[in-house]
Amino acid sequence: MENPDLVKECMDSCEKCAKECIKNANLCLEEGMEDCARKCMECASACNRVVNEGLINTNVVEDCINACIACAESCESHDNDHCQECADVCRTCAETCEMVY
Repeated sequence: MENPDLVKECMDSCEKCAKECIKNANLCLEEGMEDCARKCMECASACNRVVNEGLINTNVVEDCINACIACAESCESHDNDHCQECADVCRTCAETCEMVY
């Protein structure tokens, strides 16, 4: 049986990550960083799927974890603060969801 506190933490982390990624994607687009913006939007979409569908489907959770890692790696390659903040939120989300996966 899944730990309800960990499930809630994962869901909350996904919601926070989706919002951060959307915010960051818009900033990246303003700066001409289309690839980073795309990774952020893919991550936001994957996180929102977890929020909307829950943790029943392990493929959805796995997709979210992978998208968070990919987004974090993309954001970490940029020196600006908003990408670094997004990378941190994505890493936290991936780690949190891995605990219930």
